[in-house]
Amino acid sequence: MKRWILIGLALVVSASVVAGIFYFTTTPGKIDRSQNKVVPVALNITPAAQALQATLDVADITPTVCCGSATCSSGRIGGTSTCRV
Repeated sequence: MKRWILIGLALVVSASVVAGIFYFTTTPGKIDRSQNKVVPVALNITPAAQALQATLDVADITPTVCCGSATCSSGRIGGTSTCRV
């Protein structure tokens, strides 16, 4: 009787291991193929939006941009940055 219980337990454990391996090797690929799709969308850009876009400036004020290749240390939030060349 004890032998049959151990055989049954071994079968359940081995089936669980096989199912886990199958799940974790196939599911990420299925999710990636179904989630990451690029769907083309027709953009209706109004003349007002185009005029606004022409007036916008994008600024990158990270320390490497401000200081170039210098070593930068920032002060507190809203403070100043100190650059050493």
